[in-house]
Amino acid sequence: MKWLLWFVTAVTAACLTSGCALIQESIDIKNQPEQTTAPAGLDGVMLEVEGSDARIQHRDRVATKKNGYGVELARITSTKNPVELVRRAVEQQLKACGVAVGPGGAVVTTELLTFYSDFKPAFLIPVADSASEVTFNLKVASADGGFIYGRTYRGTGTDQDVLIMTPRGARVSLEKALSNAVRDMTQDQALMSALRAKGTARAGGPAPAAQPTVAAPAPAVAPTPVYNSPASSAGTSAPVPIAPASGLSRSRL
Repeated sequence: MKWLLWFVTAVTAACLTSGCALIQESIDIKNQPEQTTAPAGLDGVMLEVEGSDARIQHRDRVATKKNGYGVELARITSTKNPVELVRRAVEQQLKACGVAVGPGGAVVTTELLTFYSDFKPAFLIPVADSASEVTFNLKVASADGGFIYGRTYRGTGTDQDVLIMTPRGARVSLEKALSNAVRDMTQDQALMSALRAKGTARAGGPAPAAQPTVAAPAPAVAPTPVYNSPASSAGTSAPVPIAPASGLSRSRL
């Protein structure tokens, strides 16, 4: 093991003397989704996924190189926009759950809060652990802008025994953190219930089918009284009521 330690020390020293610790580097972070059981009842739900950046720190990088004393040196950036990385990861996972993505349904917004990997150098050993965190708010709104659901999701990831001067550890740990944050979202049963209940509402969608109209029963008609007349009294011995004369009271008749 001693020869390995001396080798690592030599590589680190070479990087320091060559100035590579002072050179900015970029990493290609990829979404590594985990295979999860798709929640039932999301088929046919229409959603539109948007993204926004609400980071307070480290908006210009995803990690920072450090020397053996923990002093920050050059930046490590991402070849892809972290906001778009999170948005696409959420969109991809929702599609895997059976959701249709497109305009006209509920709107899901991912608000990125943290996307960063921090190197933690070991004491007197030229290696470090890369500890990453990906945190985002997720908000669901109806097609007309009404609030439906909201929650914060957080994922962490680490990569052990990373050379301090290489950005590989930041990439690996950030991919783990992103995957864990999206998995946290998928396991939120309250979110899935809200999507099932409201996701199909579309702006300007077809009107509900008209219900069949049932005719109301005709009102009962009172029999019309028959008044005395020559035609009606002929051929019958039954008494026929006589219509009272206009302006006369019954007592005078």
